[in-house]
This record gives sequence, C-alpha cells and structure tokens, in this order.
Amino acid sequence: MKMLALIVALLSGPVYAQPSCGPRDEVTAQLKESYKEMPVGRGLAGEAAMIEAWANLETGTFTITATTPGGQTCLLASGEHWESIFEITIPGDPL
Repeated sequence: MKMLALIVALLSGPVYAQPSCGPRDEVTAQLKESYKEMPVGRGLAGEAAMIEAWANLETGTFTITATTPGGQTCLLASGEHWESIFEITIPGDPL
C-alpha cells in the first residue's frame, strides 16, 4: 500500500500532472516501436501495480512504467543515459 501512495504522489506532482496512460499492449508497443526500448527489469508494488524499467541499451533512453491489475499502463518517468549496473548470472554457468 505504501508503494501505491508513492505512485499517487509521483503522479500528482507538477511534472506528472497529466501522465500518459493507456492499455498495456498499446503503451508497450509504442515503447518498442518508437524508442526500440525493451523491458530490463520489473517488480510488484504490492497488489497495486507492476513497475517496469524499459531501456534501449544502444541509445541509452529509458522509461519507467506502472501497470495496474486491470491492464492500464502509465508512464512514470523517462530519460537518457541508462546504465545497467549489474549482470545476472545463472548458477552453474561459467563466468
């Protein structure tokens, strides 16, 4: 529930006064087609939303989205100079 309050607070600020929201398939298609961004991480904010980071690793653009259980996706933030700060290794794989 704390995460939902954070999302609401972020969306109510002046920078996010009119967030861009829409059906998940339409929003993600736009990120893929227009910016060539792909999901690079995600997590659940309780039962309120799935938070995702999308990035284009070649150009460095990124977008942070929140998707409700009903399938509505909103853009929370976007920017440039995305940098992955760690790599995930699969147990048993040689380094």
